[in-house]
Amino acid sequence: MDLASIQTVIEAASNALENSHTRLEAERTLLDFRCSPSPLAACQHILSHSSMPAAQFQAVLTLRDASLRLWPELGAPERQGVTRFVLEQALHRSRESLSLVRSQCVLTAAQLVKRGHGDASQSDLGLEGLVRGIVHRALSTRDLHEQRTCLELLTALTAECNPQSASPMEKPWSWHDKARQDFERGALAEVALGPPACDREAARAMRQLAVHLAQTSEPLGPHRPAPTYTAWSLRLAFQAWLWPPGAALDRAERGTEEEFLDGCRVVAAAAAAAPVSAPRLWDWIEPGEGTQTRIAAAAELTCAVLSTLASDPQRDDWLTEAGRTLVDAWAALATGLEGVQGGAEAATAVFEAGLRRGLALAAAEATQDEDEAGEHAEAATLEHDLAALVDARSRLEAAVAAASDPSIPLEQLCWLLQVAAALLADAPGADAGDSPALPLAWDAMRDAAAAASMQLLAVAQLCVTHGGHDALSPRLLEVTCVSLGRWAATWFPTEASLPPASGAQDADVAQLLVQLARTAFLAYPGETALHKKASRRLLRALPTSAPAAATLLRCDSWLDLCRAVASQELLVSADVARPLLCALCLAAKGDDAEGAAAYVRHLVQPSVDRLQELAGDGRRDVLWRADVTPRVLFWLESVRGAMQGTCTASVRPLTGAAQQLARPLSLLLPAYRGQSEVTTALLKLAAAVGENLLPLVTDVSAACLPLPGKG
Repeated sequence: MDLASIQTVIEAASNALENSHTRLEAERTLLDFRCSPSPLAACQHILSHSSMPAAQFQAVLTLRDASLRLWPELGAPERQGVTRFVLEQALHRSRESLSLVRSQCVLTAAQLVKRGHGDASQSDLGLEGLVRGIVHRALSTRDLHEQRTCLELLTALTAECNPQSASPMEKPWSWHDKARQDFERGALAEVALGPPACDREAARAMRQLAVHLAQTSEPLGPHRPAPTYTAWSLRLAFQAWLWPPGAALDRAERGTEEEFLDGCRVVAAAAAAAPVSAPRLWDWIEPGEGTQTRIAAAAELTCAVLSTLASDPQRDDWLTEAGRTLVDAWAALATGLEGVQGGAEAATAVFEAGLRRGLALAAAEATQDEDEAGEHAEAATLEHDLAALVDARSRLEAAVAAASDPSIPLEQLCWLLQVAAALLADAPGADAGDSPALPLAWDAMRDAAAAASMQLLAVAQLCVTHGGHDALSPRLLEVTCVSLGRWAATWFPTEASLPPASGAQDADVAQLLVQLARTAFLAYPGETALHKKASRRLLRALPTSAPAAATLLRCDSWLDLCRAVASQELLVSADVARPLLCALCLAAKGDDAEGAAAYVRHLVQPSVDRLQELAGDGRRDVLWRADVTPRVLFWLESVRGAMQGTCTASVRPLTGAAQQLARPLSLLLPAYRGQSEVTTALLKLAAAVGENLLPLVTDVSAACLPLPGKG
């Protein structure tokens, strides 16, 4: 079949796709064409001669797939010819502003140029020479459509040379990474564009190029100079779209929000790739960006966005996205501000603006009345965050006393607790499995950290004193338990971490935190989510060391909680019983062998006894009763939690409990066949014995333990 005939067939099939009756046959025809042994000549013919966009679209997709598939078999002339053809097609179609064919030609050209990178036959179409030519053409042409296409070609090449967005091409990662390195060191060095005079479409292409260039570089080490293209992208973002912030925001409000967002994306990408210490980048004063360093300019921009959002906290549009993007940028920048001139002041200003925005949003979420929003946002550092926290707590106490609406101070206090905990503790807590650590800036924040810690404890005291009051919602207790759990994992025991001037005593702190957990259980019955937080995040974070556990075992509130659990007077769900027993049993590490054995037996034996009694009865009509099954689950999960809380001191009593349960579990498993919830709990208990207890016991003892499949 000659080329003209193939063109006729493809045009007919492309047209038939629009008809539901002929679509299946058309798809089969086009698929056969795409998979044919050598469709390149036909594709070029269709792109050059067909007047039907749908057929041209199918031709360019087929040309791309076939070129990449057949590349190893093509000779040098064929490779050069198809690459040149697609580049010419992309530039020839410059005036087709909304054409899918043009955009696919651009993408195909980028892929073929990259595929030929490193190929001796493609030396005259190498990345460096090609980029140099495209940059020159973009700057010199007076045709705005051609300028836009040149910028799109550069953007597509940049995306293809970024391993995160590159096409697979059936090549190994090492090949893609080498292409990226060659592209960065060679071709991208040619990118030093200024913002050319261009129409709206060309301007959009320029922004996309800047964003892709900023995202291309891999993260740099400290004090390494940023690549030229990163500096160019950042300079362009500030000079053309973001500076000065007030005027840029006004323009964005009038309809140029996309360029503002793209500028923010460039800042975030540059922050992720280039640290603050990169010379002549963040600490540099650029013409047209005022008289301050770029790190200060970035702070002013971020503050302007966050302040605007604080004045309208319910806003959820492009400005909200810009705020999130810039905050992400500062999360990267803030890690390397030490020694950077003006860095601390810039970060402080951003933190203050962010705190103001958070307080306004918390107030708006509590009530639609926004008059008070942002009124109490005075914080700029940990000391000022402390002042805001004290103020919110005082206003909540006043609302409780006056029986007035507590919504605004309640939401603001919840938000500030999370901020304070995040500032004071690097790790999310022992329950997450991370190793807690003091904040990196501990020496500089010692006094402020002590004061903030005491205020966190003051909030805990507020919850204990007024627990169950209508003004204190379960949400406040949840946030307080999580925040103080995170704090405790880092700072408890306090006498070894906080300065003596703080007045924190381990016994008093332990007493208060356990009372907080007891308040969550007793003052808020049925609040399972709260009970889980109190068990997993607060109580679990306390016995992390032998000294901490010893302090707990001398604490009246802890011992009262243990008695309530052992006597099963504390009514919690099975999901809560497991983390609760885990936390309580971990405290055994604070006692000697005999004391630890008695302590653990006191906690676990009641559940073991109940399970033995029930298994001894063995009557299915009793076991399946609606009032019995939940209790069985409670006892099984209690024992499982104890096994998960195994420590060296508790091995002996827990081994005894496991031996006592070997036969009862083997009897309960068949008795509850068909009750998936109970059988799952039985198997999970056996697994917990194997995972937590078995590695610490002798082989002789292990033979008597209830492992899955035994009995």
